[in-house]
Amino acid sequence: MRGDGEVGGALVQADPGSPERRVGVQGLALADGRGIAFKIDDGDGSRRARIAVAVALLRALGADDLPGTDRAVLDELARPAVYGGGRVVGEVRVKLPF
Repeated sequence: MRGDGEVGGALVQADPGSPERRVGVQGLALADGRGIAFKIDDGDGSRRARIAVAVALLRALGADDLPGTDRAVLDELARPAVYGGGRVVGEVRVKLPF
């Protein structure tokens, strides 16, 4: 949560030890109410790992089986390219522990 102009901001000011103060925590939810939160602290400014992990977690929650899910888009986002020297040198792969 950002700390300015939002409900989370008021919570941060009211309780500096609040979990709302955590920067970079991602929350995902499906329409049926199931959800999950995660945090990656690897210094990756491009967010490539965050997107790949989000896709993997959504799939673990069953997003592929929901009506309207565009699996081709999820497939594309699931393995972002890693660039070095202006060319693709690898990809991010996610392995969940469950």
